[in-house]
Amino acid sequence: MKFASNVLSLFEENVQRGYGRNETVGQLYARELTTTDIVIEHATVLPPVSASPTGVRFSTYQAFDERAKLFEIGLHCVGLWHTHPVSTPKPSMKDELLAANYARAAAKDLPGVVFVILGTKPFPRGIGVWFHDQKSLRQLTLEASR
Repeated sequence: MKFASNVLSLFEENVQRGYGRNETVGQLYARELTTTDIVIEHATVLPPVSASPTGVRFSTYQAFDERAKLFEIGLHCVGLWHTHPVSTPKPSMKDELLAANYARAAAKDLPGVVFVILGTKPFPRGIGVWFHDQKSLRQLTLEASR
């Protein structure tokens, strides 16, 4: 899996640096799902229903509408991303439940979902990437491209 430069730029813009900055959440999109190297070429920011420095909630209806609109132009939603106010991110229990529910909801179309958490360390150390296959959440290893 690879992240397009525009996706990494969006991530960088939304990292929780600075006192009191709220968590942010969005969805991840890929155009081609049949290759061995999936490219996350588009990411969005979902409008929060509520947000604080330690949590964010979004409307599942808005998320669904966004997925439907982007599907019309050939983009497939493959997961979620959000921020954490810590240097090295790891999923909370709420995060694990969200990833599991998202993976189960996508099960008829995808073998699992990508779950990204952005910490405050510079990239790539500040990015955590996991994959949920409807059974468990497994961390993926990141490599910086040359």
